[in-house]
Amino acid sequence: MTLAAAILAVLLALIFLALGTAKILILPRLREVATEAGFSVAGYLALHSGSAR
Repeated sequence: MTLAAAILAVLLALIFLALGTAKILILPRLREVATEAGFSVAGYLALHSGSAR
């Protein structure tokens, strides 16, 4: 593996790590908002994203 490939692999891993961490950290707030709106989390996400899941 070349140095450039290793750097790109690490960068990609860090991006996915950041996105995964953000998704985990937002869950409590998402549950709270969904409950206040009278939906399950899945129902709120489907409504919020504009797609039927």
